[in-house]
Amino acid sequence: MTIVKKITNIIDEGLWHNGKTSGDGDAGETLERLLGLKINNDPSADTSSGEIKTHKEGRHSTKKVTLFTKEPARVRSIKEDIFDNYKYEKDDDDRLESGLTCKKFNNLGLKIEVDFSEKVIYLVDRNVGRLSDNYWTFDTICESLTKKHGKGLISVGRESRKQNGQRQHRYTSVSKFSGISMNRFLNSIVSGDIIIELRMRYRESSSIKFKNRGTAFRTPRRKLLSAVYSKHNVIREYREES
Repeated sequence: MTIVKKITNIIDEGLWHNGKTSGDGDAGETLERLLGLKINNDPSADTSSGEIKTHKEGRHSTKKVTLFTKEPARVRSIKEDIFDNYKYEKDDDDRLESGLTCKKFNNLGLKIEVDFSEKVIYLVDRNVGRLSDNYWTFDTICESLTKKHGKGLISVGRESRKQNGQRQHRYTSVSKFSGISMNRFLNSIVSGDIIIELRMRYRESSSIKFKNRGTAFRTPRRKLLSAVYSKHNVIREYREES
């Protein structure tokens, strides 16, 4: 039985399934357990049929989708090269949680620049200019994009609730995106449809003081078709009363 068929069977059952965490990824992890998949942070797609992503139905469906994570090149470490230079204090932690686009410098004085002649995406400082040691090559981005999305994306809609303090999820729709293009992806970074997010913090009181959730390439779900993929096949539509 294919993964998509298994998902449609789960949708048809119409059941609520208990989650295990309160995190943003709980709905996806719950679905992966139902499908018998191993939960991991592998840079490759979840299945031979493609990457699986869940999204909240209705007005929340415009939330950004994390396409993949890829750290920029650095001389010493992501902490020493980037975090220590641009961190700010929030809630007694040192943080660097910030979106980067080509459009303008953010409030930390950072942006990105896509150089098609050098085939490099640079981090750029408002005062310093290009950070020549901190960049992504087109080849590394193409490798990450192909590993995660070369076989397509299975997009699964879900509803979530709390029942007697227990977080639960019900899966309600499924569709398949396919047909990636590196040129489309790069042009979407230039246009701002794809952003790069730094996601780091340092907490003195924690046993693991420095935590990096990965530098994420993200886009709104409504932009998946134009920014990443060329085809979208709806397999099971969302029905509000399902």
